[in-house]
Amino acid sequence: MGMQQIVEREIEEYRQRYGDKEEEYRKDVGSELWKQQTFRQFFETIDHVLDELKIPIEEIKRLQDLIKGSRNDNDGRDPLDKLNELILPAYIRLREMGYNRYPDLVR
Repeated sequence: MGMQQIVEREIEEYRQRYGDKEEEYRKDVGSELWKQQTFRQFFETIDHVLDELKIPIEEIKRLQDLIKGSRNDNDGRDPLDKLNELILPAYIRLREMGYNRYPDLVR
């Protein structure tokens, strides 16, 4: 699954969750940066940061699948630890850009 497809899926999940209340939801919570963006723009920003930092979405998804299956990776390490190490630079970059921890990046 390509990055564009992943972004589209995430947008659809948010639309299903919030329906036509996106603007209403955004005006009450989040950073000013987050409030000024649509869900599409938000996910495209994340996509850009992952690309900029050369963090492969395929590896993120692989580790998520291992976590869901309660399995360790081939090297025996906890996949949650590996996932956290992998995405921490993106989280830091997004915080530097002006996003809040909650609710922008953690829900």
